[in-house]
Amino acid sequence: MAYRSGWLYCVLPTVDNASGKHLNDVMRFYMDECGFEGIYLDEWDHSRARVSFSHEDGMSALLDAEGRIARKVAMVPIAVRAYHEAFCQQLVDRNAIIFANQFDDTLAAAQLPIVHFAEPAGTYDSYLISAAQCSRSPLSLNLKDTRGIWTDAREFLRRGVLLCYYWKYFHGDHLLKRCYPITVRELWPGVVIGDDRIITCASGTFTLNRDRPLTAYIYSGPDAQLQTTISANATVDGHSAVKLDLTEDQIAVVMEE
Repeated sequence: MAYRSGWLYCVLPTVDNASGKHLNDVMRFYMDECGFEGIYLDEWDHSRARVSFSHEDGMSALLDAEGRIARKVAMVPIAVRAYHEAFCQQLVDRNAIIFANQFDDTLAAAQLPIVHFAEPAGTYDSYLISAAQCSRSPLSLNLKDTRGIWTDAREFLRRGVLLCYYWKYFHGDHLLKRCYPITVRELWPGVVIGDDRIITCASGTFTLNRDRPLTAYIYSGPDAQLQTTISANATVDGHSAVKLDLTEDQIAVVMEE
């Protein structure tokens, strides 16, 4: 297929073909011989080639104007589904971290333990941000046409998405150092709730529904630096809580002491 200034040749890995076996060999080399702790899967959703006209997946076809099958084809995510599962299981068996851009195309892929992130171009209304909201790891890289990564972090959070700790960086005692690691449980406009922390750009009273004292770490732009801390100053149903009155240019991370 034509790709920018040349041609891009797409391969379809399966459990038994040469492409799949080669990728397995590469993975084993890095994990077993080089001792890496995880792997990044670029374009894992096959974003540049959705249909293979040289394969059949048993379910997909092109239809003519009368609704008759004109040609049997393969949707790439379906055709490689078994390979995805087998490849990831090898990584799970090694207790590896699995990281990938973009999102899942099949139910089987959505059940794999992969940390996904979006790669939006130049707008906060990108469909990829919406996809991140539906993901089990609601993360996004900064916009490719970014107006500043603090602005990106704030605008993503307003949509319930976290800025991914990747590509462009903050420095010093910055926001993302306390955002991660996180297991996300709930998303709200301006609020991401994890097992052991809450990240918010919204004012309000926040609790983890436990009794241990809470501290809110307040960060501000343009460099996402720690500005101040606020100790637990309220209760909710008898549990420790923090009441916050944030400005438009602040983000708080609420954690147990």
